[in-house]
Amino acid sequence: MKKSYNNARIERWMTTLQEYDMIVKHISGKDNTTADALSRYPVDTPETYYHDTSRVMNSSTQTENV
Repeated sequence: MKKSYNNARIERWMTTLQEYDMIVKHISGKDNTTADALSRYPVDTPETYYHDTSRVMNSSTQTENV
């Protein structure tokens, strides 16, 4: 790490990531169409996720009457 940052969060990320051999490069938004497409990809709404989780939780806590 050559540059020092005043932001503690950035410092923590830099410390965590320094074990990896990589190059971090900024790509402007208009040139980064892949990230833009992924950020607009439709996903389940939190309500749908909550209902699915509830169903899994209910079925996993039920026991058989033996």
